[in-house]
Amino acid sequence: MEMKYINTKLFLIVIICLLSGYSFAQKIPFVNNIQQYNIKEGDVAKMQVNVYSIRNDDGVVRTNMLADYAVEISFDTLRNRVKEIIYSASGEKLHTNTWDYNIANETVGQYKLDNDNYEIAKKITQSNAKAKTVNLRKYGSGDTLLVEENWMVGATGKTINLDRYVWDIYRGIIGKKTSKSFDIKDGKSIEHLITELGDLDDYSWLPNFINDWNLARNKESRDTRLTDGTQILYIYDKKKDLMTEKKYINSKGEVMRKIDYEYEFDGNGNWTKLTQYSNNQPNTIVTRTFEFRVKPIVVRKKK
Repeated sequence: MEMKYINTKLFLIVIICLLSGYSFAQKIPFVNNIQQYNIKEGDVAKMQVNVYSIRNDDGVVRTNMLADYAVEISFDTLRNRVKEIIYSASGEKLHTNTWDYNIANETVGQYKLDNDNYEIAKKITQSNAKAKTVNLRKYGSGDTLLVEENWMVGATGKTINLDRYVWDIYRGIIGKKTSKSFDIKDGKSIEHLITELGDLDDYSWLPNFINDWNLARNKESRDTRLTDGTQILYIYDKKKDLMTEKKYINSKGEVMRKIDYEYEFDGNGNWTKLTQYSNNQPNTIVTRTFEFRVKPIVVRKKK
């Protein structure tokens, strides 16, 4: 009886880990867990992100106008992203993106809805962790299949291969097939490539920042080499789990551009304001506001 209880408890723990993005095998792709947004504490229900251009008034940096679409991101009780509401610079709601997750067949569905909650388009991804493959299907209105992509790790383990089919919506047959192969680089995966080469995000600053942050994670710095000889150096503060610098260095070793990130925090270590500097000149301010299901206990440090 005790062994049965332990097995049941272990099963529930595994299911919770899968749903919350902590799967050892990463069986479900694109689970944007709350930790992927560098949120440390609190049962966060929603996060609002605003990106502003800034002005400098006699040495005082102030927010100016929105420099990107604003987004409100909602998380379920298992800390997974389930909804994005996209707003224009004038504050008007543009549309909504929603996600659902299916543990049984390892799928994630992404749906784009208009302001009346009618489906504009959807995308379904299905992973096979053992075979190291991901199938992605993009639909137009009326559940019309438009594109199907099969991603797989190559036999040598050194490449990621893609077969892409464009469907002929009138005849219901495959209209075109293209195949590509990508070298696997440090920190890259099928999920990374699909994100990089896929549809453009509604907003740009946040996903670009998260991608850079993930590239630098778990190391104090990381290099990326571009085909023209340019080196991008990401500097990372492992103690605070934050990216602090990004440098563009030419083939001669000269720093062409340096981006610095300066943070402000709430009482639990979640950053709520970021000022971005380009070559020591402030150019962007990003704010994050949180709505908690249960407000976290504010940690008060001794002075």
